[in-house]
Amino acid sequence: MSPDRSISIASARVLRPENHERLKQASFTVHEHDLLKIKLLQLQSSYIADATDPLIITSIHAVRSLLQWEDAVLSPLLSRRVYAIAGRTSDTLREAGFTDVREAVSGKCLAENIIAAHEASAVYITTADRMDVIETMLAFAKIPVHIELAYLKEKINYTYPEHDAILCFSPSQIDAYLQANTPVEDRLIVCIGETTASHARSLSLQNILIADQSSESSVVQAVINHYSS
Repeated sequence: MSPDRSISIASARVLRPENHERLKQASFTVHEHDLLKIKLLQLQSSYIADATDPLIITSIHAVRSLLQWEDAVLSPLLSRRVYAIAGRTSDTLREAGFTDVREAVSGKCLAENIIAAHEASAVYITTADRMDVIETMLAFAKIPVHIELAYLKEKINYTYPEHDAILCFSPSQIDAYLQANTPVEDRLIVCIGETTASHARSLSLQNILIADQSSESSVVQAVINHYSS
């Protein structure tokens, strides 16, 4: 059934037009703002290209930074094992031609898979402001990790109008959201996946809903289903 009143949905990033329209068609009020400003860095190709270590990629931004390379540099990497977060990150890697993408729903699961595969070492293409679960687990398993910085994140202060739910697509968006918005006990936190949800729980946020799949469309569908049931 439709909500009895206009439910207000905030989003931690500007939604694709079709997903914005789905919320409007479901009679929601929608407030969108990009809470992260991303700056892609120019990856230094020498270590990544020369090493044979598998890659760890947990963000679409790291993929975009990698894809800035010329084809002559990128092509030899396409057969490299890549441990990637499922969803946009793993899908974009496959679309770019990577043939051995081993996906998981969270950083913890990625680390478990790397350990189970008995990898000797790995290259983590990431950002300076990152969660440490992968490095901590691999260090405990005595698997060396080489860090390559691919992008920078700037958290944007923005206070949303009154809202019933917030759509979050990364742990950093939750941090940015809390800089300028006070948590309310019954406010719904809709998370794109388990990594984001785990971070929300670590900050004592309780009313958490996880999308069925790691995609913006699935996050939107999750909030529609929640308020329509």
